Amino acid sequence: IQKIAGGTVSTIGTVNGSVRGITFDAANGMLYITTQSPGDIYTMSATGGAATLFASNVGSGNLRGLVFDNGNLYVSDTNSGHANGAIYEFLGGTSSSSTLFASNLQGPNYIAVDSVGDLYIAQYFGNDVEEFSDTGLDLGAYITGLQGPSGIAIEPSATSVPEPSTAGLMSLFAA
Repeated sequence: IQKIAGGTVSTIGTVNGSVRGITFDAANGMLYITTQSPGDIYTMSATGGAATLFASNVGSGNLRGLVFDNGNLYVSDTNSGHANGAIYEFLGGTSSSSTLFASNLQGPNYIAVDSVGDLYIAQYFGNDVEEFSDTGLDLGAYITGLQGPSGIAIEPSATSVPEPSTAGLMSLFAA
């Protein structure tokens, strides 16, 4: 895991497995990191050090994106398939047991949350961005006709304007 600060890159720690996603929980100053196969989630202090296993064997094990909203952690599992991906929710972001938040997704890669708590999921095989309310209600496709969106970010000043990336890179906005 590398930290980039002031143009300087430094390695702050390692985790077992192939890292696929990372997010920061401002409430506790911890990084949460997903891996692929067997589908583990690790935590690590943002200052570095040893990684701690938070949850193991989540879903199919093909974890990708993760994001915090209102203290809850959401993690995407692509399941390497076209119609059987899922989003798992860890209530409070501290319990290592998850509940199924959304299923039957088409290769959910990365997740973003807007200021009202709606989740946006870049569906690689669905070629769209699916929107869910914070209660788990599927609000349908926010945008369609994309070519394998992999990353997604929301402009900080917007309430619900996701920007999908079709090049596999996350769009970055600065306000």
